[in-house]
Amino acid sequence: MNNTLLNISEKISEPIIDIYDLIAKIANEQNVRFFVIGATARDIVFEHGYNIPVPRATRDIDLAVQVATWNDNKP
Repeated sequence: MNNTLLNISEKISEPIIDIYDLIAKIANEQNVRFFVIGATARDIVFEHGYNIPVPRATRDIDLAVQVATWNDNKP
């Protein structure tokens, strides 16, 4: 199996980058690890990695977060 890293730098629009920056800032402040999943992640790979246009029905961003226990979500 080959691992391939896609260069998507400077391909995602600035408003979307700003949203990801804000999410990353808040996650870092809370010491929460996260990653983008779902249709958003698929579309980033297709559109910006392989130049395959993908029509979107919605513009939501799906995220997964890592916590050690259910209690980690309490303030």
